[in-house]
Amino acid sequence: MKTLAIAAQSLDGYISPAAETSTMTWVSAEDKAFFRQFTRECGVVVMGRKTYDTIRKPLPDRLNIVMTCDPLKCESIPGVIEFTSSTPFEILKNLETRKFEKVAVIGGSGVYTSFAKENLIDELYLTIEPILFGRGIPMFQDLPTPPTLKLLEQRKLGTSSVLLHYKIATNPPQSPFDKGEAATPSLVKGRAGEGFVVSLPPNL
Repeated sequence: MKTLAIAAQSLDGYISPAAETSTMTWVSAEDKAFFRQFTRECGVVVMGRKTYDTIRKPLPDRLNIVMTCDPLKCESIPGVIEFTSSTPFEILKNLETRKFEKVAVIGGSGVYTSFAKENLIDELYLTIEPILFGRGIPMFQDLPTPPTLKLLEQRKLGTSSVLLHYKIATNPPQSPFDKGEAATPSLVKGRAGEGFVVSLPPNL
């Protein structure tokens, strides 16, 4: 299973000018179309609670996994939107047992960083938009070991945006099961296909 991070970024390196600002308010129409097609092909997206709050509803035709510190306060709909306090490793392990082949990680910064710190991102799709924020939120923060990236593709989106596709050269194992023993899961899992059930105390 491949884990693919997808994001849009300003020319000065920010994925958002502020936590409450939705990416959809400033990215190009071409990037929105790419995001829609790409994430539907993956079939599942993983995001943080702040990102979900800017969207305000599940993305259609995709399983929405929302990472939150308190999933008991949220209402999951299995197969549509599932709130979880699991770690990135545990989320990928669960999704692989459910036969997903690709996972799109769509933000925000804390979620991108948590996946990167566990060396779980295989590829990165980054759209550079022709806008300057001056300040804001970076895609990654405080990575202990910056990964090495290999450019696989670059192409123009519309008149002024550029899509960059990178492979993470320091790749994690293809399957999260290959990593060996992980920390004890913080979720009580349901039967295969039921998704995340409820939780005992939390991670992100």
